[in-house]
Amino acid sequence: MIIRLYAVVLLLGLLSLSTSYSQDFSNKGKEFWLSYSYHVSMINTGGGLPQMTLYITSDVNTSYAVEIYGVTTLQSGAIVAGQVVTVTIPTSYFINDEGKFTNRTIRVTADKPSVVYSYITRSAISGATLCLPTNVLGKDYYSMSFTQVSNESNSNSYITVIAVEDNTTIEVTPTANTKGGWLANQTYTVNLNKGEIYQVLGTTTGMTGVDLSGTRIRSVAGSSGGCKRIAVFSGSGKVRIPGSGCPSNSSDNLYQQLYPVGSWGKKFLTVPSYNRVNNYYRVIRSDPATNVYVNGNLIPSGSFTNNYYQFFNNTPNSIEADKPISVTQYFTTENCDGNGSPYDPDMILLNPVEQNIDKVTLVSSNLVNGNQQHHIHVIMKNGGTGTSSFRIDGIVPIGNWVTHPGDPAYSYLYLNNVSQGYHRLTSDSGFNAIV
Repeated sequence: MIIRLYAVVLLLGLLSLSTSYSQDFSNKGKEFWLSYSYHVSMINTGGGLPQMTLYITSDVNTSYAVEIYGVTTLQSGAIVAGQVVTVTIPTSYFINDEGKFTNRTIRVTADKPSVVYSYITRSAISGATLCLPTNVLGKDYYSMSFTQVSNESNSNSYITVIAVEDNTTIEVTPTANTKGGWLANQTYTVNLNKGEIYQVLGTTTGMTGVDLSGTRIRSVAGSSGGCKRIAVFSGSGKVRIPGSGCPSNSSDNLYQQLYPVGSWGKKFLTVPSYNRVNNYYRVIRSDPATNVYVNGNLIPSGSFTNNYYQFFNNTPNSIEADKPISVTQYFTTENCDGNGSPYDPDMILLNPVEQNIDKVTLVSSNLVNGNQQHHIHVIMKNGGTGTSSFRIDGIVPIGNWVTHPGDPAYSYLYLNNVSQGYHRLTSDSGFNAIV
């Protein structure tokens, strides 16, 4: 990362969702399976090792425990409603190569529903993800990262898979060659027991590497039984966005837990990130016959690469399809696309508008020193109580709702300079939000 007057790290997390196949597809739960996924400084150690930090909170009093599954309990205790508990994971448990790893999976449990956010940081370099509880994990996933250009070598694109049951058989079909010798578009089978991890790394040459976006990861029936649920993370050890043609040499890791195909939706409304010129977007489909429309325009099938379509702009967007899709929003590196901003690259998997919730607990992190800024973007439908019922920490937010040009039945709101720490968003109507 280049030296600058101050660093602001944009930490993003999808807040909550519900979906047609589950009554409560939410990030609130009692058990979570996490990985200390790949970061470039696991190999290039001159700048120090990356630190993994968990934030655990709940809106009710509960007990919790964080363990390395089958090895040791790292921390346990009680959470008072609204309190945020911080847990630092020892660096001995990071996943630094391609292949199978045992005795390194992080398991978080709580007696009552809680939420977990995970961060992997080094100095001013940061990636973050919301974590999904076991009951909403699925069996079929498609990875997402970005064009792999960095300011450090060994900044591989990665995929990390965790088995949450014994005798789990996974199939991986990478979209590019991997460090361990897997070939693009070939399918490979791996057998895992509960708590075991398999990580895939894309190949690299110097400061560039292959992009594993679009890789399919699925659990299949094995000799000992049917398909088992799995937890899957993907991202990059370090990357800059958009990559080529970017005057800045700054780069950060990407770290996201993926949502299973069964939770995808058909309609997405996007909001430009605060104080950026452009956001990049990738729309991925599991069925090549899916018709995808961006702002009313049908995207030709030939415009898809490895089943995803990429575009960028600085406007709110409407993205619709006739079959379920997933949409990822990307945040550009400082000074890229002429934005002149000090912010860092990141990515977030978006919620379809048909999946929303009426309350959520979130945490704004203070992991990076300097001029921190915390922003929240909210999208919700008009009508009924609608936007008039929305509250942050029980208070009507300061700001103006803006009608979304992609669908005037919806509006969006920026909440800027939100204080660090625990917050609660509530409404009589469902909403989507990112922080």
